[in-house]
Amino acid sequence: MSGDNPLYYFDTSIIIAWIKNETNKRTPEEMDGVKELFKKVHSGEVRFLTSIWTNNEILDCTLSPSDQIKFKKLAVSRKNFHWADDTARVQPLSRELRDYYKALNDGLPTLSVPDGIHLATAIIYKADIFYTFDERDDPKRQRGLIPLSGKVANKYPLIICKPYGKQTELF
Repeated sequence: MSGDNPLYYFDTSIIIAWIKNETNKRTPEEMDGVKELFKKVHSGEVRFLTSIWTNNEILDCTLSPSDQIKFKKLAVSRKNFHWADDTARVQPLSRELRDYYKALNDGLPTLSVPDGIHLATAIIYKADIFYTFDERDDPKRQRGLIPLSGKVANKYPLIICKPYGKQTELF
């Protein structure tokens, strides 16, 4: 992917929030942030990347017919959108990241396979920002991604954050 515009990586949770308009699951600020991100995508202001794994994580049976169409149209004829293939570079880096967090032995599980692939893809494609809602560490279930922001595996610079809508000032 070439271009001068910022490259945003969207985790599956961001795409699902946009497709389903998850106003019942997300805060108003989060949903405003999701809408602002997709407005930038549609205007061509940013480049947008996600792993082809996102296509495996979003099941048609979980979407209404209109949401299925919205999802399928997302990447059609968009020069600023890229499905990143599961390349030979992604798998070894994903494994390295998962191994790093497993070896920490810090009471948290390692990265899930999809999270490892998403992070590795964002790192390899040099995303400017990785957007996700995965923020909470749960010792029994998952390692949050947002706490890894800054230097993933203490080696790879990557900003990881939630989308938040801009606050307006009141006078």
